[in-house]
Amino acid sequence: TKGAFDSASNNVRGLETAASKLNGALGALGLGVTAAGLVAIAKRGIDAADALNDLSARTGVSVKTLAGWNLAADQSGTSLEALGKGVQKLALSIGEAEGGAKKQAAALERLGVTARDPQQAFEQLADAVAQSNDPLRTNADLQDVLGKSYAELLPLLQQGAHGLRESASASATFAEAMER
Repeated sequence: TKGAFDSASNNVRGLETAASKLNGALGALGLGVTAAGLVAIAKRGIDAADALNDLSARTGVSVKTLAGWNLAADQSGTSLEALGKGVQKLALSIGEAEGGAKKQAAALERLGVTARDPQQAFEQLADAVAQSNDPLRTNADLQDVLGKSYAELLPLLQQGAHGLRESASASATFAEAMER
């Protein structure tokens, strides 16, 4: 992480230098660019990357995948934080089911979630929601697996794994930048 922050600091200093040069060049046209504005943009990028790294560590899902899912979350009105909590709760429910919790085991079985990998399990869960012919049963199972927060994730899950992958593909450049 220290290397990433040192690199980011160097990039910010480079942006300040570039902003000064650009400001001088555009000054003749009456346009101004402030170094503070460019630094603020860079800081938001660093904060986003840091948040994705933290979320990746908590969920076991790669930064690239989370960055890709971020677009789908935004478009469905779901926060990235809620998505992360949902993935964590799903992993916890899988562990509880393996430990003998019958309620979670039955719900996961009905939903068709068999994966132990958090990303794959979340995608299986999304497919189960998208393909459900019994929304009442599905919602009850989701509550057993995700808790009350399932309602916030429902619009995201209704896209299915295909929708998650399409959003990830659409935001591939952002996702690749966040992975570095």
